[in-house]
Amino acid sequence: MRPLLLDLFCGAGGAAMGYHRAGFDVIGVDINPRRKALAEKFGMTHFVNPKEVGGDLVAHLVELNHSRRFWALVESLMPGHDAHRRALEDWTALLAA
Repeated sequence: MRPLLLDLFCGAGGAAMGYHRAGFDVIGVDINPRRKALAEKFGMTHFVNPKEVGGDLVAHLVELNHSRRFWALVESLMPGHDAHRRALEDWTALLAA
């Protein structure tokens, strides 16, 4: 497994290319969703937009998915998160429909 590097304010992802070539998987963080596609071309492997993440950003950066470990971490960081989780599940169901 490659080490992870957090690229805050990743912008267009220019720095991601160097990090990726140096052997890192790069997690880009930016509030501009248009940056994702361009940064991926330069080697960014994951992208997180803090404005699109409900609740605590830490769980998304640690797990990068919605696995059981993710939800356990969310519960430890944000007890009583159930309403947020239900909203996410409802939104996911709408997108899949």
